[in-house]
Amino acid sequence: MGRSARRGANASIEQARQITRRLVALRAEGQWAQVLNLLRAAQSGRVGWNIVHCNAALSALADASQWSRQLRIFATLQEHQVRPTASTFGALLAGAVASWEGALALLKEMPQWQVQRDTVACNTAITACARAAQWEAACELVKSMQLATQRADTITQNALMSALHQGSQWEHALKLLASSHHGRRTVVTWSTCISAQEASGRWQVALELLAGMCREVGGSTIGYNACISVCARGQAWSMAFRLLEDMPEKRVQPDTVSFNATISAASEGAQWQPALGLFDQMMQERVPHDLVSFNATMDACAMSGEWRPALSLLWAAGAQANLVSFNTALTACHRGSAWAAALALFALLQRRNLRPDTLSYNVMMSVGHKSARWPLALQMLRSLRHHRLAPSDRRAMGVGLGALPGPGSGFGSEVAGGLQRGPERLCEGCAVGERHAPLPQLAALPKTRRGVAELTAVCPGCCRTLGGHPGAASTSWTAAR
Repeated sequence: MGRSARRGANASIEQARQITRRLVALRAEGQWAQVLNLLRAAQSGRVGWNIVHCNAALSALADASQWSRQLRIFATLQEHQVRPTASTFGALLAGAVASWEGALALLKEMPQWQVQRDTVACNTAITACARAAQWEAACELVKSMQLATQRADTITQNALMSALHQGSQWEHALKLLASSHHGRRTVVTWSTCISAQEASGRWQVALELLAGMCREVGGSTIGYNACISVCARGQAWSMAFRLLEDMPEKRVQPDTVSFNATISAASEGAQWQPALGLFDQMMQERVPHDLVSFNATMDACAMSGEWRPALSLLWAAGAQANLVSFNTALTACHRGSAWAAALALFALLQRRNLRPDTLSYNVMMSVGHKSARWPLALQMLRSLRHHRLAPSDRRAMGVGLGALPGPGSGFGSEVAGGLQRGPERLCEGCAVGERHAPLPQLAALPKTRRGVAELTAVCPGCCRTLGGHPGAASTSWTAAR
């Protein structure tokens, strides 16, 4: 080869390396679309693209969960008879975590390209099966690894345990834990096995597993959180509280999930005062609270019809409050016979562009039936024009309207009057306005004040009904647990 030819070959190699470095940099920036553009440019250019470029592009697409685009690149490789490598399949499997069938298909295809199926590839496929709750497929894959004398590691064990948990296979999870080597059992292994008991509510077994975990690998926040969740499902709320109290003594730091799970346990047991106490404790200890914290605490209040604290929590949640939040507050108002408050909430729900669902309408129909407020039925009829309801919702609406009085009851005049008065009168003067003020711990929050102001735009009188009346008496909400 002449000097000029060598110089040209070296230049091509350097250009190919520059493309690789650029692809890696774009992947680090999360610019998967730019990665595809660069790959196409390289393919049509003088230098061309190689398997290294394709692998870099596949990895970038895997990071962005672009599974379908990965498959297109793989198909292009096959068309050009470019032999994939272990890195190729590794990137494809990483992108197939949301497609367990695709992951298994890739494993079967690896031998056809003379690429060895290693433990990492199998672990990735097992993880994909776990995410889809395909525990049987995960078990079969582990068996095939054993038949091929392929080494399973801790990741294999934990991925299989996760698949059993997602598939609610608590018995198999216990057997896997018992058969696993002590040195391989980690916090994740124990915690996932504890979580596998949640579907059946086997909180006594969960407690035994937690004790075993503490003896073998030490206590952890993840393990305690899993056990508290099992207690919540098993309606053992007092045990959940005890676990939360024990965490600092065991030098385990409770987090947001710990408190949320315990509040949910209190909700399952209709223990609204302890739930409020926990929420207050989160604020005092500056534990970050999220929407789950608000919704779980509101649910505990709703179970007992305690609508006042439920509404204060709703305002404190601010703009992050979703349809679940409003439905829970509506349920609290319904069970607490706060008819005017329920109607005002329903109006605000729609003002926030949250589309009412079947539960929303069912609660409001029950409110209308129990309170004999015909303007509420009018509001439901208006909603039919503004929201496209599924047939099941229309049938539910028919049941609610069936409870209304027949001809001669004066309902027609109520409807006509309501149309003339407008929505600001639908709450009938906010009869309960003088009896409610925001909870003192939440009243000073900016989100609470904004919530009251927002409601005033729906119905001026509701500023008194749902908090904000300057003369209303304070309501204490913190109760001894």
